[in-house]
Amino acid sequence: MMGNLFPLIHASITKVGEKSPTSVSGGRQSKTAVQFSSELPYLQCGTFSGFGPLHLLTDDTVGFAFILSVPVVDTVPEAEQAASNTILAMLHALSPGVQWQWFFSAGPVVEHSLEKYMLQPGRDMAGKLFCDALLTRWRDAQSLGFFPEDQEHEFHPRAQTILVALKSPPLGLGLANPFDLLTNTVRGPFSRIRNQTSVAPISGPALKRMAEFVSVARNVIAAAHSQQWETTAMDAPALIDRVGTLLFPQRSEGGMRSPIHQDLSPFPNEIRTAIASMGRIEGIDGRGFRSLAAGSLRHHRVVSMLWQPRAVLPGMLNSVSMVRPSINISITAALQGTAQALLKLKSRALLNARSTHRFNETEMQARVEALQEVEQRLFSDGERIVELRLQVHVCEKDEAEADMAADAVCKQLQALEMEAAVENEIGSTVLLRGCLPFAVYPQTERKLHRRRRMLSRDCADMHPAGGCWTGTPPHLSTASSAYPSPIVLYSNSLGEPLFIDPTQADKNPHALVVGQSGSGKSFFVHDYLLHLWRLPDVRIFLISIKPDYRKLALVLGRYVEVNLDSNLSLNPFAGAPTRENQARWFAALELMISEGQSSRALSREAEVMLQSAALAAAQRNWNSEENKAIRETLLEHVCEELERNFSVHGRQLAGQLHPYRRGPYQRLFNAPRGVVPSDRFVFFNLGSILRQPCAALASFCVFGLIDETMNDPSIRAVPKGLIADEVWALVRNSSAAAILERSLKAYRSLGAFAMPIVQDPKDLDSPGGRVMLVNTATKIILPMDSSGHDDLRNYVRLNDREMEIVRNLRLAKRRYSEFFISIDGIRSAKGVLIPDPLRYAISTTDPVDEQIIDGFFRESNDMLAAVRKFAEQMPYGVPRA
Repeated sequence: MMGNLFPLIHASITKVGEKSPTSVSGGRQSKTAVQFSSELPYLQCGTFSGFGPLHLLTDDTVGFAFILSVPVVDTVPEAEQAASNTILAMLHALSPGVQWQWFFSAGPVVEHSLEKYMLQPGRDMAGKLFCDALLTRWRDAQSLGFFPEDQEHEFHPRAQTILVALKSPPLGLGLANPFDLLTNTVRGPFSRIRNQTSVAPISGPALKRMAEFVSVARNVIAAAHSQQWETTAMDAPALIDRVGTLLFPQRSEGGMRSPIHQDLSPFPNEIRTAIASMGRIEGIDGRGFRSLAAGSLRHHRVVSMLWQPRAVLPGMLNSVSMVRPSINISITAALQGTAQALLKLKSRALLNARSTHRFNETEMQARVEALQEVEQRLFSDGERIVELRLQVHVCEKDEAEADMAADAVCKQLQALEMEAAVENEIGSTVLLRGCLPFAVYPQTERKLHRRRRMLSRDCADMHPAGGCWTGTPPHLSTASSAYPSPIVLYSNSLGEPLFIDPTQADKNPHALVVGQSGSGKSFFVHDYLLHLWRLPDVRIFLISIKPDYRKLALVLGRYVEVNLDSNLSLNPFAGAPTRENQARWFAALELMISEGQSSRALSREAEVMLQSAALAAAQRNWNSEENKAIRETLLEHVCEELERNFSVHGRQLAGQLHPYRRGPYQRLFNAPRGVVPSDRFVFFNLGSILRQPCAALASFCVFGLIDETMNDPSIRAVPKGLIADEVWALVRNSSAAAILERSLKAYRSLGAFAMPIVQDPKDLDSPGGRVMLVNTATKIILPMDSSGHDDLRNYVRLNDREMEIVRNLRLAKRRYSEFFISIDGIRSAKGVLIPDPLRYAISTTDPVDEQIIDGFFRESNDMLAAVRKFAEQMPYGVPRA
């Protein structure tokens, strides 16, 4: 029997004419399911004196549980010790008799995070297509893994959670109706029970014990909050979901999105009946147990610590959570009364003294020293004695796999010098209770014989609490708006979905990317842009000196190869006749004459002529009454003004402009613009033009075109971005660096962001590099060699743990690419980019892949169709089997 309340409640239910709760499987009542239901202690959920939700249990107790944010430890110095200190404070907030349960769970189902990503699926066909491909990749991996055919690189999605469950000592309700203890607990069928006269009133001592437990729960929560750990109290639906996930994980696999607790029995307010309706527990054979749900069987095994380890370290069990894709580590503990603990210590010391003789003197002396250390820690350090039980619960599809998983856990614990074994003798009923919140009973603990006495500091150190940053998820306010914040989805090093949003940084929305040749820069940029493309009406400009992004540009927008034979003009003279534009036009004219060489500086008289001619030409081409252009102002019109109004000197200046007016640069600078405001994606390939004397002017004009879009008041609220690959080639001199700095600072207030990309950390030791370092709050680092690591630390601030991550970044072609990201004022993490076949097809720069895709493109003249065909026939560049 589990307690003295279940018969009373069961009788109360049947008394009002309801059927006894049973589990339904295939329309038939299951005797096994009824037994399973009786093993669950959960009755109702409510509040006491305004505190809750509290859970009424069948053994004369109540429970309180909350989900705890998993602390980030991978990039934070001394993070494991800090986490242990917080756990210790929470343990010390307990009182004797209160049962503590710590559940650290990891599973491959990440549908909740994928639903966040779906908040913005993209409005055009390309955006939806790439969004769907990514979601399919993650959903398939939940059951198969990302690389099921490649065990060397196998990787699973993961969702990690920490649940803390507190259970009160027996309250002593006696014959009182337990439902009278909590308020706001009964609705529906139980309202009739609630309105009946109680068998007896709840006694004052029971209410006092209840108030003491609530005080303990508040203190535990306060200890967590003191270190900024977030907590979320667990109500009845959350408890149903949690227990259902522990026992029936098959219900959540395969992309199942509906909440588990929606599938309820005819008694929707009875928690244990709702859980029992999910499936059946079978196989009471002493070797774990089996769960049957959704037509699928799962095999459960439990590994228990038999004896505490010789030594403990903070976070020592964090590695155990990575043994299997799905694993649950639980620690059950209870504080011992100080007086009782001291009495036991004195008794042990006295026994040792009386048992000492010359044959065991050395051993007994060691025991005396150990007891003295315990006393020292109890009196001086304020520690407490804790009785602790550690167990690991694994669940697999196949019985052999379950045995292998349990053996792997045992080996991992033994590697930590912890004696452990797979439970195979104490019976699955007892094992089942040990896996669930609040299912802690004196009878169970006596049967287990698995509790070990430890000091509270050692107990805290053993709690697994190792997490990685999961990023910046979308805010509800922005997710429901027309233009939500950019959300980019990767994986962190544990397999958890990692949401990246540099626009949320405290200082500015810009990001700097550093990656050497072969580090996967092109692949990273492709992926980043495809995520951003889901934002409605987004404007993206991409600048590079290589054609690597041609496929992407032909799918999303325009590909502009800037060279002297191009039919597309970068005309810098468009716009209204304003003083602001006049200054920009003069800067373009000055670059045409000087071509960036200080030795060809203009006289003051020439400067005045050029400024006046540019403004006059614009005024002649502008309808001031209607405030619109009559025609686009060109260099030709400026030269005509020089020749018409400034006699000999004007004609001389016009002559100096001849290469741009009618010479080799005419097509590029003396024709109507080829880029229009309606272009949402434009890729400027400047690779060819940078070898020409007009390179400085070409860069100036490209930045000018982008700035006009960024400053357009009609799209002020539209997200806009500039990605500049190999930007070092564009900002080698101080003049170009000034243009970049002006752009970075201006974009902050225009709803825009910039992402400059450099190849060598040494490039940051330049005017442009220093501008980028100061004006980018987010730093993204791709794999590089050891020389790059040494240079990097001179420019980017990284602690030792972050630097260790950077040194170990890896790229596996056709599999994954790792990177490190740090956002000032927020967090840092290692990210893992895992492509799907469609993303690989559009991102690949492999010459063989490119040739095949170009062939498909020539057949259809549709790059999206060509990319899709390649992804179907050659996933990851390998012919489909």
